[in-house]
Amino acid sequence: MYKCAVFDLQRVAPDLDFEGTKYHIAEFAPLLEEASKQHVHHMLIYECDPSAIEPNNYSHNKVIDDCGFMMRGCSALVWPWAVGGLNTVLPADVGLPIGKGKRWLAIQMHYYNPQLLQGITDSSGGLLKLAPSLRTFEAGMMSLNAGVMDRQRKALPVGEAQTKMPPLVVPPGCTSSWDSEGIDLLGVFHHAHFLGRTLNIQVARAGEDLGSLRRELMYDFNHQSMEAPSIKHLLLGDELRATCSYDTRSAKEPVAFGESTQDEMCWFALLYYPVQVMSDIHYSPPKEAGVDGSDARSMWEAPEEETIKLLEDICLQPGSGSFSNMSKCAQLFVEDPVRLLMGEAVSQIFTTLGGKITAVSACNEGINSPRGRISTQDLEVFSPGICPSKCRDEKSCTLELMTEHGQSSLCKHRCGGYSLTVWPDVSGSEVKISTNDVICVGVGKVQYEESAPRPRSVGATACLTLAAMGLDDDGAEPESVGSQPGAQSTGSLPLATIFLLLCGLLGAPLENFIGKALVRGSVQSVFRASCARRGARHALR
Repeated sequence: MYKCAVFDLQRVAPDLDFEGTKYHIAEFAPLLEEASKQHVHHMLIYECDPSAIEPNNYSHNKVIDDCGFMMRGCSALVWPWAVGGLNTVLPADVGLPIGKGKRWLAIQMHYYNPQLLQGITDSSGGLLKLAPSLRTFEAGMMSLNAGVMDRQRKALPVGEAQTKMPPLVVPPGCTSSWDSEGIDLLGVFHHAHFLGRTLNIQVARAGEDLGSLRRELMYDFNHQSMEAPSIKHLLLGDELRATCSYDTRSAKEPVAFGESTQDEMCWFALLYYPVQVMSDIHYSPPKEAGVDGSDARSMWEAPEEETIKLLEDICLQPGSGSFSNMSKCAQLFVEDPVRLLMGEAVSQIFTTLGGKITAVSACNEGINSPRGRISTQDLEVFSPGICPSKCRDEKSCTLELMTEHGQSSLCKHRCGGYSLTVWPDVSGSEVKISTNDVICVGVGKVQYEESAPRPRSVGATACLTLAAMGLDDDGAEPESVGSQPGAQSTGSLPLATIFLLLCGLLGAPLENFIGKALVRGSVQSVFRASCARRGARHALR
């Protein structure tokens, strides 16, 4: 069972200015109700795009039932936690940014109650502590989503002691996009379900195997925690290869990938700094059908012969009219980005619903789809790299900016993924279809080669975005994850302690979440008692 709720941090902590001021989160922690914690499978806190609040009728403390996948417009992960996970404290000079317009959060709770027990109450949730001042470095969470939905992976066969699936590969083309010499790792998180046996991320540098990011002989579903990395620094151009294996001898039928605990997952997270634009990697197979079953293949997913013809046309030919000094790809992006990235059939459907969609309107306002409004933040999930992040966040994308982005960034990397240059540079004119590809935010599609190529239908990898961190239940400050021995978070009082908790009866028609905060202090015991009393009232209904 899933429950979600939305929080306005300005309402949670009215003494602070989340609209105009940036803050750094220093610590996160799960707050688990002792009597019911065995039913809490995982919780996730997401940041919501402000532009998604009104169109989706979100409001402070609003509860959404049966939210197996996260709510529309709330796709930037802030903090993940799963059963057995421990608390995390960031080093004293590292913090996770929030505020400066980023004031809306959403929490998703996943409960596991296989015996369908009745009358269970729960007041679990998460705790966030804000640092008293901004820190030197800003942290992020790099998510490696190797398979969490059935559309990503085929079902696992039964009766195998160690069945594996093709790896998620993060090629040098993705990591080369980082805007620093590399990233420092603070922690590595592994997540699968009951049948998971081994999870691993292998690192290669300049063709040399450096080993695993985290040493784990056997995955344990009941002890999932962020662990210190074996390799503490990744460089530009490093290749990451994430793999999972499963023991399906106890399964009675093929095991699908999905949200249920009885399904399976293959998911990793790296806590790191400094934060990068490209900070999430998502495995996605080629699309075969789109909205209402229509053919939604874009030129990037068409059959090989058709792909070659389209690529040569839009990458190596000039645009027309006022776009004659740039590529046809850039013109198509500016005039009809949905057609370029998602296919003509999808473009026609979206245009019918909300009128003509241009790159400027999409990146400033989002777009209407048959399933509701797609926020600018969600566009990055559906089509990574479509918008320059700065003008998207500030809603200040102009025709000039989008034209330049299309020509020098999006088209350059999309066409470059097939070894083509972009007009007026026609030096690269031979299309090369790779066995696999990835799309990185701010980078585009990138090829990687393997010694034993797999069929192209194996799938693609899309690089997206997210971030995270933690704290001890009793308020103590444990050693920072990934820091040197003895390194501690700052000893001064936090600016604020924020609680986002569920209060109520599992399975009751009306669940409640509470968001509260105390500035310059801690009210953990008082707040949890308050939440427990509120939950008790629901239990009496």
